[in-house]
Amino acid sequence: MHHYHKNDSGFIDTSAKLYDLLIKPIAAEIASHSPQALAIIPTGKLRYLPFETLKDQESNQFLIQKYPVFYLTRLSSRSLQQNNSPDPGFFSLDNLKKTFDQFLKIFFPDPGVLGLSNPTPSKVPLPGATQEVQSIQNIFPNSQTFTGQAATLEAFKQNAPRFPILHLATHGCFQPNGCPNIGLAANTILFANNQQFPIAEAALLGLTNTRLLVLSACQTAQPAQGNGEEISGLAYVLERAGARSVMASLWSVEDQATRDLMINFYQNLNQGQNKAQALQQAKISQIDRHPFFWSAFLLIGDPR
Repeated sequence: MHHYHKNDSGFIDTSAKLYDLLIKPIAAEIASHSPQALAIIPTGKLRYLPFETLKDQESNQFLIQKYPVFYLTRLSSRSLQQNNSPDPGFFSLDNLKKTFDQFLKIFFPDPGVLGLSNPTPSKVPLPGATQEVQSIQNIFPNSQTFTGQAATLEAFKQNAPRFPILHLATHGCFQPNGCPNIGLAANTILFANNQQFPIAEAALLGLTNTRLLVLSACQTAQPAQGNGEEISGLAYVLERAGARSVMASLWSVEDQATRDLMINFYQNLNQGQNKAQALQQAKISQIDRHPFFWSAFLLIGDPR
């Protein structure tokens, strides 16, 4: 399994081979549906693969340039069915989306985001994370942000139920052996005062009103070991706790690149794009860079 690295130049060959194996045999069938987005349920080591980086040599396009891409766990695919909505990967939700957007603009003109960033003390500071949440507040003025020593678990728990979007620009560790480089135990998220919150207790975080939970500085997968269960397991736990969708990264991305991608994502959301479209356009804005910088973040769960 090929894993992207920012100094790797051979990724195009691998991307093209994987496109020919995984997408090309069904490309005509996909196109015949004119999908609004592609929903992917990967298994095994394919969970380590950002499908949006697969490259069609004929059109010279990455998959993300053709379609918004999002991922589903067993839980998210069930919750979409329970909503009695068509499969978002293969049917248009345009009319439903327009109605919903009008409803939101009338009743929730600015949904607001709860942002926590760069909790202190931290073994590895995240200065870009603070700029990230400040920029989000500029885009959605009804947002509330907590930074540094104020980025406490208590502040998050008290405020999470009031916001549909929760943005945690903090360290998290979802590698089975822990993350000694950032001083975190396995399956924990860092809050201020070195409080390491075990993700298994996510039900205590107050996520029942959460439409999107973004984890923007977490370490998840280690492809050399295991079966790709780190990121899908993380999303599964958060969805079970109430979050409708989760955005997390397959590997640690440079602070500034993450900031730029996130700011663009929220600007696109603010313009009325759904979550899958907003992430697609944010990635396309960096398409000239190596995929290492733009492809790590995956949207898992309900894309609407």
